[in-house]
Amino acid sequence: MDLPEDTTQLTASARRAYRRREGRRRSREAPAVSDQTWTIESICEALGSPALSQRFLGEINRAPAHELLTVFAKWRTIAAGVAGAAERGRELAAAEEATGETPGDWVDMTDRVQAEAAAARSRGAA
Repeated sequence: MDLPEDTTQLTASARRAYRRREGRRRSREAPAVSDQTWTIESICEALGSPALSQRFLGEINRAPAHELLTVFAKWRTIAAGVAGAAERGRELAAAEEATGETPGDWVDMTDRVQAEAAAARSRGAA
C-alpha cells in the first residue's frame, strides 16, 4: 500500500501502522558506512562476530584513559571495513541473483590458498 507523502491526511491508526512498517524497513537496511555514527555498540554489531566483539570490548575496557580514542579509532576502522565488505557482498549477491553471474573479473586462488595452508600445516601451524 503506497501512502501519500503528506501523512497528515491519514487517520492516527494508519499513521502508527505506517511508522511501524517504515521503522521495520529502515531497521533492516544497514546505514551507509560513511553515514554511521560509531558507538561501542555499533562497532560490536558491525564486527558481526561474537569473538571479534569480545576482543574489541576487552581492548576498550583494558585501555588506559589516554589510549581510549586510539583503541576506539582502530576498531572503528576495522568495523567500517567489515561493514563495507558485507555491504559489497550483499550487492554482489543481488547482482548474481539477478544475472546469474558475479560482476567483475575474478581470479581463482584456490590452488594458492591450499598450497599456503599445506605449507603452514607442515610448519606445525593449526
